[in-house]
Amino acid sequence: MTVEARISWLMKSGVVIAGLFFLVGWIGQLQGYQYGGLFSGLGVASLLSLPLLRVLLSAVLFFGRGERELAIVSTFVLVVLLASFGFGALT
Repeated sequence: MTVEARISWLMKSGVVIAGLFFLVGWIGQLQGYQYGGLFSGLGVASLLSLPLLRVLLSAVLFFGRGERELAIVSTFVLVVLLASFGFGALT
């Protein structure tokens, strides 16, 4: 399986999982269950984590294939993304 195919599978799976969390959360809220909002929050967290997971998977796959330059760039992008989330959480 190519790098692009693996990344594509990760993104598609992540969107489906997030959608399922949203669906369970919405149904739970309509039924009056206390934890409906929790599942909706998990859906949002799933969607927010996808870019990080995509870049992390890219770095791992590039290192595994011996493409050092692309792996370093992917790692740098991952560090910048993590830093931006961290700084955003502080403000």
